Amino acid sequence: MSENITRPTLDTLLERLSEIGERMDKGFAAVNTRLDHIEQRLDQSDARLDRVETLVDRLASTTFETRADMREIRTDFREIRAHFKELA
Repeated sequence: MSENITRPTLDTLLERLSEIGERMDKGFAAVNTRLDHIEQRLDQSDARLDRVETLVDRLASTTFETRADMREIRTDFREIRAHFKELA
């Protein structure tokens, strides 16, 4: 008799364990889907940051060139001013 009571109990436990396993598989699949989505977003963000870094580098280069040009203009202006002072 105890075997009759035990066997359904084991079957019930195995069914429940199987159901839990199925739910866990679904949960893991959902987590993997979310992680894939997050990874895609991170890749997009990384690409955007690369573009921003390129723009910042260009801006810095342009700024340095502009400063160099301004120094040349100041030097030329001083030379012109000195030349006109000599004439006066």
